Amino acid sequence: MDKRSLNYNHPIILPGSTTHIGLGTAFHYGLSAGILGVAAMTLGILAAGIRATMAYNGIAGPFASFLFTGVRLLIDQTLENATGVGALPWLWPASEQVLDVLHKMVYAFVTGYFVDKWVVGYTWK
Repeated sequence: MDKRSLNYNHPIILPGSTTHIGLGTAFHYGLSAGILGVAAMTLGILAAGIRATMAYNGIAGPFASFLFTGVRLLIDQTLENATGVGALPWLWPASEQVLDVLHKMVYAFVTGYFVDKWVVGYTWK
């Protein structure tokens, strides 16, 4: 079983449905990709707050972003499995596991770069 088989091959439905179910709002597969995209970005914005807290407390730089990759994975997996819309990661095909980790890593490093710069004025070298 893979994530895409659970969400009709639409990549935005899984995080969007997780957010909708988690907030207790009505979710159905007829929602537009735009609405689901906003719901999915809400998770990213909330996670960025955690990274900002890390930077504010002196945990900044590329290594902090590497650590934040794990935090981002933890947030997504916990919410997906708690709401019942996701599958356990070890049930995914290896290619999807790699893609998910790479996606979270890119998110973590881009978020970390800007948060470090804007919150504490730290510039990566």
